[in-house]
Amino acid sequence: MSLLISQNSDVISLGEICNFQKDIFEKSRCSCGSLYHQCDFWGDYCQDKSISDPICYAARRSEASYLVDSSKTAYWNALRPFMLRRSGWNVFVIHMRRDLPSVIRSAKKGRNTHLENGVIRKRLFESLRTCFGRLIADLAAIIWKLFGFGPYLAVNYQNLREDFDYSVNAIGKFLNVDLSIAREKVLKRQALDVGHEVSGNRLLRAGPVYFWI
Repeated sequence: MSLLISQNSDVISLGEICNFQKDIFEKSRCSCGSLYHQCDFWGDYCQDKSISDPICYAARRSEASYLVDSSKTAYWNALRPFMLRRSGWNVFVIHMRRDLPSVIRSAKKGRNTHLENGVIRKRLFESLRTCFGRLIADLAAIIWKLFGFGPYLAVNYQNLREDFDYSVNAIGKFLNVDLSIAREKVLKRQALDVGHEVSGNRLLRAGPVYFWI
C-alpha cells in the first residue's frame, strides 16, 4: 500500500524506517538496488554523521508533504505512532487489516531479509508469535482510534484487491492526495515506482513491482 500512495510525487515512502540502522550495519540495499551509502537519496545521510534522525533527513531531502513509515507496529514498535506524534509529527494512521490465516502463512515463509539472501530459518512457535504480534498491532491501532490521538483509517487488504477503486478513493480522500497515477498504473498493469524504501518486502529489490487486482 505504501507504494500505491507514493506514486503521488508529494508522498515519499520510507519503508520500514525503524530498521534503517540495522540495514546499514548489515550492508542491505535500498529498494532502488543500491547500497545505502551509494544511494542517490540516502547517501548523504550515511555520510553526514551530524544527522541522527532519518525521518527528519527525508523530510528535508524530499520536501514531500507526506512521509510514509510502514514499520510494523508489533512488539517493540507498537507505540511508534504515539512516539512520532509526541515528537511533533502530524501522524495519520492507516490500519491495514488482513485475515489471520493469510498473515500466518506469510510469516511461515520466513523473514524477508533471510529469504532475500537465500537463507531458510524457521522460528519456534511462529504461528503463536504471529498471532501475538498481530494482537499487539491491532490493539495499538484501536487505542489510537478510540482515544482520538489523530486521523485514522482502516483498510482491509482483501477489499483493496477486490474493490480497488473504492479503497484507493478512500485512502486518497483520507490523506487529501490525488492517487489517480497509482490507479492508472494498476489498471494498465504498469510497474510501480519503488522509490527508496528501507527494508520491507524482498520483492522490492527483485525487479519491477506490480499490483495485481
